[in-house]
Amino acid sequence: MEGLVGVISWTDPTTADIKSSASLLALSLRQAAPYILNPSASFRQLNINRVDVGLWTVGAETLVLATNLNYATTTIRLSDLGLKSSGIKQVLNSGALVTTDKTGFTFESVGSGAFVVTK
Repeated sequence: MEGLVGVISWTDPTTADIKSSASLLALSLRQAAPYILNPSASFRQLNINRVDVGLWTVGAETLVLATNLNYATTTIRLSDLGLKSSGIKQVLNSGALVTTDKTGFTFESVGSGAFVVTK
C-alpha cells in the first residue's frame, strides 16, 4: 500500500494484549479498506501536537486514522485537520474517542483511533 512508512512484526504465540490489539485492528479493516485501498482516494498525512494522522478522502467522507505519540492525553479538533462534519462514526477504538461536543478526538497516552467523518 502506498503511503506506508513502517512495519512491526510479532511472533505467535504472543501476549494476550498484543493479540487483543491485533484483533481490534483486524476488525476495523473491513470499514477502513474502502478508503485506504481506493485508488481514487486523496491522502494527506499530518502531525498535530505529536498526534500522527492519516486522512483518506473519498467523496464526502474522510477516514481519519491517528495515533497519539505523547505519554499524555491529547485532543485534536476537526478544524486542525481541515474537516467539517455532519457526522462521525468510530471504526477503531484503541484509546481514542470522539469529543463530547463532536468537534474532535481525544487520545489517551499513546492511544489510537479510526473515524469516518462525513462532510
